[in-house]
Amino acid sequence: KLGAAYAWTEWLSLNGVYGEAFRAPSLLESYAQGQHFLGNEFRPNPSLRPEKARNRELGFTLHANDLLGAEDRWRLKFNAYDNRVRDYIETVVVVETEGPFPPATQCAPPAPAVGCVNRRDDGSADPNVPVLIFVGGYTTSENLTQARIRGLELESSYGLGDADFNLAYARTRGINALTGAPLLSIPANRLSASLGYRLSDSLKVGLRALRAFNQNDVPLLEDGTPAIARTPGYTLTSAFLNWQPRQFVQGMALTLGADNLGNALYRDHLSNSNEAGRSLRAALAYQF
Repeated sequence: KLGAAYAWTEWLSLNGVYGEAFRAPSLLESYAQGQHFLGNEFRPNPSLRPEKARNRELGFTLHANDLLGAEDRWRLKFNAYDNRVRDYIETVVVVETEGPFPPATQCAPPAPAVGCVNRRDDGSADPNVPVLIFVGGYTTSENLTQARIRGLELESSYGLGDADFNLAYARTRGINALTGAPLLSIPANRLSASLGYRLSDSLKVGLRALRAFNQNDVPLLEDGTPAIARTPGYTLTSAFLNWQPRQFVQGMALTLGADNLGNALYRDHLSNSNEAGRSLRAALAYQF
């Protein structure tokens, strides 16, 4: 990786990075086995080739003090990147369906065969649809000849006295450069915000919010249905407290947090399971 930064003025700096990377396939990508979802099994591929990437990145940083009031602090950072990858390792889902079946078949209740599901038009399961379809197929990893991943990151922070506010946005798009089809593993666009306030030299409290947008840009099967279920968007909120009692013990820090305050039901992109609901956490650290 080779990068350069140039301070254009006292409040503006420019930066650029060029990098090349090599990534060997992981054990999971090469030798995954077992059930992916109902009727669909993982198929290993030990012949995967390593990825080789070239990345270009351009950005700028703006910063200023005493912008809106005495002793305030403001910073804005922007980066855009373009990553070209040869032999990109992609997860490929192949769905093979049979049906629909009339009632008196292997897919009829009360004991349907493994892989018999009700389906919506978008390919997701729906118990309210009476027509049963047997869904099989496999999931494996394959090398794409050429992939392109582009994105941008925008981050802004503002501080005034003991309060600070941060806002960040990230957007990523990835395609098979030969076919134009979207890549499976690209994360959803995200917008996050945090507000912190220092009550004393040793105590800080804050709130965080995260908005993950819908991820509908997924590969399609030959019949036009999504290869995997699209991921709906979600919003998470959390609160934290950080205490560093320097007057009692140097190097100790206690952090308390409450995550997913709204107890939202959500799952991350590519996950088959929902994430945790409302939860509490505590961490005690000591450095010496």
